[in-house]
Amino acid sequence: MEHGKTQELLSIAENAAIIAGKIISRATTRSFRHKGNVDLVTETDIACEEAICSFLKRETPHINILAEEGGGEKNGNRWIVDPLDGTTNFAHGFPHYGVSIGLQQNDELIVGVIYAPCSDEMFLAGKNLGSYCNQTRIHVSSVDTMQQSLIGTGFPYDRQENPARYTTYLNAILASAQGVRRAGSAALDLAYIAAGRLDGFWEFGLKPWDMAAGILLIQEAGGMISTIHGDQHHLLSPSIVASNAHIHSQLLATLNNEC
Repeated sequence: MEHGKTQELLSIAENAAIIAGKIISRATTRSFRHKGNVDLVTETDIACEEAICSFLKRETPHINILAEEGGGEKNGNRWIVDPLDGTTNFAHGFPHYGVSIGLQQNDELIVGVIYAPCSDEMFLAGKNLGSYCNQTRIHVSSVDTMQQSLIGTGFPYDRQENPARYTTYLNAILASAQGVRRAGSAALDLAYIAAGRLDGFWEFGLKPWDMAAGILLIQEAGGMISTIHGDQHHLLSPSIVASNAHIHSQLLATLNNEC
């Protein structure tokens, strides 16, 4: 795809994220319902998704949409939308959540946008265009040892049924890294790796809308993505490991108890 076209689509995604961000910032109620034991959805999630999808359909009627609450196209050329990543944080008034919009064409991520309304930070990436935060070019960190690394993670929605599976990995990282953070928004965790604020990240059970924009941000910022076993990652992979590339092999070895 030509750079000019990519830039145009990136601008469309950015505007859609701004629209959703305004809805989030104006929200006066945070009532929610459960989709599962610990999985929540609020009226704001729904309102943001409707606004994003309406805008994208108007601006790019030829591109399909896959969105967290409403579903949509499972394959092909599509916008991939998480209208409010970090819903539990939002519902509790914990100021760490964001809007994530990615564009996939021919199985390749072309555009990624993550907007954090609480900090008013707009993370942008276009294929072969680099990654940016509020118009400033960003890059992954240069940390090259686990001992100096700050690692992010999250816990899947089945954590109450099988907590030991996830604490095993957590214990391994706690014993190896400088610090671990579990902030509650996978999209922002991935954006923070691209910006050099985190050095690595792992999680299980993420969905395409959690990862699409963040993966491109990391790739364009010089980072690396794989599964927990070091295989090539795709949006339906059951696990993801992301890093600044320098610590990737060490992070994989730690997670797989090979160190």
